[in-house]
Amino acid sequence: MKHAHIFLVAGVLLGCGPTRLQVALNEAVYAPTRLQALKDDARGSDELMEVFRRAGNPDSFAIESRNSGGGPASARLCYPRSRTCYLFERGQDEKWHLLGTALASSLSIYKNRDTIEGYKEYLTKFPDDPPGDLKTAHARLGALEQAKEANDQRVAALSRMEAFISRSPQKNSVEAYETYLRGLPVADPSRQVAEARLDDLRFAPYKAKGTRSAMREFVKRYPKSANAQRIRSEIILDDGGAATFREALSSLAEMETATSTGVNIAEYSRRLVDVKIQVDQKLTSGPSSLPQGARDSLRRVVSHYQNALEAWNWKLANLSMLCVGDAYYFYADDSRVNAWLAHCPSALYRSPSWNVNNGTWFPNVVVQCYWRDASSELEAARRWSLPDSQ
Repeated sequence: MKHAHIFLVAGVLLGCGPTRLQVALNEAVYAPTRLQALKDDARGSDELMEVFRRAGNPDSFAIESRNSGGGPASARLCYPRSRTCYLFERGQDEKWHLLGTALASSLSIYKNRDTIEGYKEYLTKFPDDPPGDLKTAHARLGALEQAKEANDQRVAALSRMEAFISRSPQKNSVEAYETYLRGLPVADPSRQVAEARLDDLRFAPYKAKGTRSAMREFVKRYPKSANAQRIRSEIILDDGGAATFREALSSLAEMETATSTGVNIAEYSRRLVDVKIQVDQKLTSGPSSLPQGARDSLRRVVSHYQNALEAWNWKLANLSMLCVGDAYYFYADDSRVNAWLAHCPSALYRSPSWNVNNGTWFPNVVVQCYWRDASSELEAARRWSLPDSQ
């Protein structure tokens, strides 16, 4: 008799796979009768599962049912309170037979707590648990103790740092943190925090200016700092690159204006072709110093406008699919509509179902959705370009 893996959890059949399944029962009340029911039952796993589901209290009694490669099905019923596992096998007579008992590990109880105190208690109270579980508990206890020690050292180091800074003549200043770091061991737990604060304090006056030249000056003076690395990835520092980027933004801004004031599809399509050409030329011929992130931001704006056009074209090409008002039918296997709805779920009115192969959607909502996303992306792209000066 061949059986797939069957997992029983509080009486619910979860499906197939290697995951362990458990059903908890109240041992004192239910164990004798349920064990006998399991041994005598011959109705199959589904109804056996239902018997245990009705038994109630799913906290103190675990069941695992497994297939052994085409052989008899087996069950392992473990009671943490009595530390006993009952081993069953379903024989050729379709009966469940008790094969014997085994020691039930108590580790699972303490794993849920996952604390230093818990694992220490487990190792003290259950030294005769399976060796593998004892090894697991020792390893986890060591890891938790090591993490606690590291955290305690970090807290102590940060406390020393705060005390030093508070005693400095110029509290919370560049000079205070430079002095603190000067004699600090490389491996001190407070070093990373102190360096980050020093970096922010150094960056503050340049950030206040908010100009490209100020950012360039900071990056040149502190090239290895975290803020310098972030600036290089978020801001266009090169003047030529900034000029090219602004020209591309200007082309896209004209497209945004057209969609907000009203445009027909012919005009929209013509404008989009022009914008795509202009943006592509700027990105292709522009300086190599233009960051990839800035290039990608422009391409995302163009992509949103292109998707809006394709949804608009779908609507005009499928007037026969008009349902009522602005709603259109679509077939479940229409990959384009499904992709648009995945991006703009508010455009879905009714999904296809198992007995109805078409759904209903609003193409106009998708078009507006992509236009809004293009505007949002365009606004985000503008942050790449800072003014030359104030």
